[in-house]
Amino acid sequence: MVQTGTEPKATRQTTKGALDAPAKEPQLRVDLAYSAATKALPHRIPAMREFFAGLSSRAEVDIKKSPIEHELLVLLLLLHDRLHKEGAASLRELIQRAEQRGTVSADEFREAVRDAKVQAIDDSVWRAKLSDPANPGQLCSELMLDYLGGGSQARIPGATIAESGFMAAITEAVAADYDDRLKHMQGLWQRSAQQQGTKGSLGYAEFESVVHSEEPNLAAPMLRTLFLNAVELSRGCSQLNGDPCLPVGTLQPVLNVPDEYGGEVVTFPFFAKAALKCGLFLKDYSGAEVSAAGDKAGPGAKLGFASSSSINGNRRGAPAAARSTAPKSGATKK
Repeated sequence: MVQTGTEPKATRQTTKGALDAPAKEPQLRVDLAYSAATKALPHRIPAMREFFAGLSSRAEVDIKKSPIEHELLVLLLLLHDRLHKEGAASLRELIQRAEQRGTVSADEFREAVRDAKVQAIDDSVWRAKLSDPANPGQLCSELMLDYLGGGSQARIPGATIAESGFMAAITEAVAADYDDRLKHMQGLWQRSAQQQGTKGSLGYAEFESVVHSEEPNLAAPMLRTLFLNAVELSRGCSQLNGDPCLPVGTLQPVLNVPDEYGGEVVTFPFFAKAALKCGLFLKDYSGAEVSAAGDKAGPGAKLGFASSSSINGNRRGAPAAARSTAPKSGATKK
């Protein structure tokens, strides 16, 4: 017997419920997310510190009202993961000492965290929470055992991060690393702009001199491409007041305003974004040991992207001495 007509009500409700149910975003355990990030990010303090901050702020704790702060909780979960994989010998030794009612100093704990390959963790994440008030500079043995001793992993709630949150934390870490890489270059740029009497923009000759001071082996074609990309970004800017409309850019320099742009106005933020657009200075994005932020980089450190909250500039074309190699004005097409 063949039935015709609409399907049964129960079936329609089941189908409707399945279609209307929101798709749950994929989740990663924080320890797995951290392990993945260490393979993708440069092992430098600015990148790893920013990633840990982004991971902690976006972590979703299994228990809604956990008494442990997010940053400390994420650190504890990472340390438990290292203990489980037997990759934290120094930390295991400190836990055994705490079980025997021995003293554990803050300096020893800091070194144990580094030995466990949990990188660039600021003392403010754990020191105030684990310190012994009666003994400055020492950690409380009871708290150490509560958080890291036997059976503590079952007492600590788990935490995950959404896939989109993980990618956002990675992006913030890369941006923070590039900001740090560009500090020395930015100082050279500012000194050159002051010598030229501009508000922050450089003509091609000065641009070439500054970039070669940092990267003397950069080829002339790549240097011209970098300058043209910076000019293109400058000409693509618009400032609008009132109702929104399509940005159209300008081939003429816009001067004497808070954010100067257009023409051949090339400021440091435009250079930084052009370098990223050209894919330059990314050669060391591979497994490397943690190095101090900036102070060990010095001249010749690889560069990257720096965020720009303000854009200053003044129009300066390439001087006559540099015109043989400088890009021609108006060569960039918008």
